[in-house]
Amino acid sequence: MNIFQKRFIVTLIIFAIQIFLSILILSNFSIAQDKTEAQKTEPAVQQITGLNAKFIVALIDDGEGGAWIGTEDEGVFHCNADGKVAQFTTKNGLGDNNGYALAIDKLGRLWV
Repeated sequence: MNIFQKRFIVTLIIFAIQIFLSILILSNFSIAQDKTEAQKTEPAVQQITGLNAKFIVALIDDGEGGAWIGTEDEGVFHCNADGKVAQFTTKNGLGDNNGYALAIDKLGRLWV
């Protein structure tokens, strides 16, 4: 399998994850059955402590068991393997608070 085929497969996987997350948000999917009525209407992605984003538009694996999450108007979030979430916005040096596309280069740098 050449590099282009591998990149195509990775792109398809990331696209599928984005679609899945969008469906979860739009349908207000709740994973647990025994939650209160107020909790059942909360999107599953927002149940990650510290991730308060209405529109997730990009997602990429960080290669260390975590993920970078690009949002509209809320900046970029990093969720590490331990479940800790950090938010990055214009206050942290982003050009604006939209992370429509994410990429990690060969040196491990995140591009937003």
